[in-house]
Amino acid sequence: MHVKPLAARYAIETTSGGGLRAVVPARKHWLFLIFMGVWLAGWCFGEFTAANQLLYPSRRDNDRWFLALWFAGWTAAGAWAFLCLLWQLFGRELISVEEGSLVHRVEIWGLGRTRAYAVNAIARLRVVEFSFDVFRNQRTVMPPLFGAGVGPIAFDYGQRTFRIAPSLDEAEAHSLVTILGERLPRAAREL
Repeated sequence: MHVKPLAARYAIETTSGGGLRAVVPARKHWLFLIFMGVWLAGWCFGEFTAANQLLYPSRRDNDRWFLALWFAGWTAAGAWAFLCLLWQLFGRELISVEEGSLVHRVEIWGLGRTRAYAVNAIARLRVVEFSFDVFRNQRTVMPPLFGAGVGPIAFDYGQRTFRIAPSLDEAEAHSLVTILGERLPRAAREL
């Protein structure tokens, strides 16, 4: 009995302007999701306890400044962990080619960041080696909102290399690069 071939995780759509868009959902790391859910439950306990001590201090409480600083750091860490959890559950990347631009959008429930790249300045759209293993590359559990990104799909833009779609494995990335490359000028597709 043969193993059934798996379908690609991304979906291809046609945009209203006749462009092409790939919708790539965030890869779910189930061990991370379970751990983060348990950690956030403990985080809530610490958050509410510290907030209660800051709002209603006891007479013996001499370390209010330390507690306030700890509370600020704890709140920031919890917000980042919650964002990573939301990314894992509801995040997606939208990669589209339309009107002379390659548009890359990272979003959770419609909120996110969009970057547009002029297709005439893109060179060498390609697939690069990339591991989506959560233990080897922790950046795959976080939303790719900052920097040049991570992922198996890479392209040169000016003097920088940008990488996108960390949720895809190598075969999916090759397939998507072929589809996107059909909409890009020849110079962008040359290796």
